[in-house]
Amino acid sequence: MKKGFTLIELLAVIVILAIIALIATPIILNIIGDTKKESDKRSIEMYGDAIKNAVAKSMLDGAEITPGNLSEELLSEVEYEGSKVECETHEIYSDGTIYLAECTVNDVAVEYEYGEKKIMPGKYYGWWSQDKNLKIGGELPEDLSLTPPSDKKIYLGIDTDGSKIKAAYACFKMNNENYCLKGADETAVTSNHDMMREAFSETGECYFDEDGSDYNDECHGESIIVQAHPSGDVSTIVVDTSYCYVFHDGTFYCYDE
Repeated sequence: MKKGFTLIELLAVIVILAIIALIATPIILNIIGDTKKESDKRSIEMYGDAIKNAVAKSMLDGAEITPGNLSEELLSEVEYEGSKVECETHEIYSDGTIYLAECTVNDVAVEYEYGEKKIMPGKYYGWWSQDKNLKIGGELPEDLSLTPPSDKKIYLGIDTDGSKIKAAYACFKMNNENYCLKGADETAVTSNHDMMREAFSETGECYFDEDGSDYNDECHGESIIVQAHPSGDVSTIVVDTSYCYVFHDGTFYCYDE
């Protein structure tokens, strides 16, 4: 007569299997998750490489690719076969490198960026505290915001050559338009005054000393005061709220009161 398992033995086996399952399941899930991440990463890399090829082909055909956001027309010519990849940011730099960010694979967000983010030449906008005390020609701050502060009437404009500051502007929004006065440049006084007259022509008043001797050439309107001086100083002020200054020695800052 064959002897079977007792109930206690069966229960012991079930308990052991349950313990093994509890230990193994997270490990298996982690392996699956890591594999999925690697697969998504590879999909974005393949997509980025396909964009590189499309850029190279376009240039061989005589097209001029300028640094900035890649055009929809060029992206439509990318030959890529694989998982569905879409990215909010498609940038190309002067050295030909590609940067992709805020990507999804099969409509699922992926925390992976293709390439390295670089600062492109052009006018960018920042907002930071007085203690930065940066100078035109100096290195760009690591925490420089490249997004125009849409919630502010005044802001600082910076013209760069990719890594260093070339010029700084005290910028402001007036009559739904953006204007930027060039600072630390005595030769810009006339153009600054012309811009101020244009900006405040519909609403506001301007006061200029035409011989250039007065230090307080300014325009007022919509709680904004804009000043441009013969020394090269320029400033924008939202009364009792915030300030942006560019001084004749090249230092500049913005801050909220």
